[in-house]
Amino acid sequence: MSQKGYILVANIFGYTAFVKQTELEHAQSIVDDLLNTLIESFQPPLIFSKIEGDSIFAYTPENSFIKGQTVLEAIENLYCIFAVTKESMHRNTVCPCKACKAMTDLDLKLVLHYGTYSFTTINSQQDLIGTDVMAIRHLSKSPISDATGINGFAFITSDCVEALGIEDIAKSFKTYSENCEHIGIINGFVYDLNPVWEVTREQNKITVIPEDAWLVVDTFLPVPSALAWEYITEPSYRRLWLKASGITVDRNENGRVGIGNTYICAHGKYKINQVIVDWRPFDYLTVDTAMPLKGVQRSTTKLTKQDSGTKISWYFDRVTGLNSIHTFLLRLLFISMKGILTNRLKRGSETVLKMIEKEVRT
Repeated sequence: MSQKGYILVANIFGYTAFVKQTELEHAQSIVDDLLNTLIESFQPPLIFSKIEGDSIFAYTPENSFIKGQTVLEAIENLYCIFAVTKESMHRNTVCPCKACKAMTDLDLKLVLHYGTYSFTTINSQQDLIGTDVMAIRHLSKSPISDATGINGFAFITSDCVEALGIEDIAKSFKTYSENCEHIGIINGFVYDLNPVWEVTREQNKITVIPEDAWLVVDTFLPVPSALAWEYITEPSYRRLWLKASGITVDRNENGRVGIGNTYICAHGKYKINQVIVDWRPFDYLTVDTAMPLKGVQRSTTKLTKQDSGTKISWYFDRVTGLNSIHTFLLRLLFISMKGILTNRLKRGSETVLKMIEKEVRT
């Protein structure tokens, strides 16, 4: 039975030249390590389908996620995993062969398309089939790098951009069109992923670690990490955790949410601002919360993948004030906050769980 959804192909830029111009055994071993690392990194909403040469095929059914930004962040994560693995392999090798020296020339290309696909089984292996699968296979071999000068990228078709609802984000991407034989012209956008990796590599992590936390609250959701991430970051769901009457967020001009944006949490007539100081999709989120009496409390929400779902840990630092005396007084005043925060998050977790159970039944 055919179904609608998103089809992804990831393959290695420079693969053919790399294998032909270097020692085959070492070259293929390097490529295999990179591909295996990527395969191990796939998690819902992206579902691994198969590997074909230097290409990895994956898919995600329609309605497997809440917002289009999540799919974009999944793609960015894949690229960063590829980049850090390649960098680590090159840094740690002592082999003087051509392949080990030239591995830095390899890059990752990703193509994402929205369309219809079906499944077939050949030799006990499930395979994706359909016209849209043929289209994405053609696009993965297109001369996009030659046309744009970008080697590490995600090509996202116009149909996919529209289905994801990321038109504003795509305005900053380069446009590209490809005439696919027997299919026609496919338009899309080329997203340069190397700047994403550069920013990620340079960012310092800002977290509250459990050993230093003033309060630790552990909760659990029976969903993959990517979906759990949406449940803690999307304002309409974040409101349930914090028992707020409403939450809004000041998004970037392109509609994305990340470091520097602010959650505005309404609790009756009071509003509390939470500034995002670190944003690592599917891993953790750190915010600085403006507390009453000019105090600030930092907290990290950490996601840990488990077999049956995702553990969500909330690590709260002690509240700080304008100076040492102010900080001391605030901490005396907020002693009772431990119980309040724990109860609020536990009740919020129960609310979200009931909502998930209801969605599963319907």
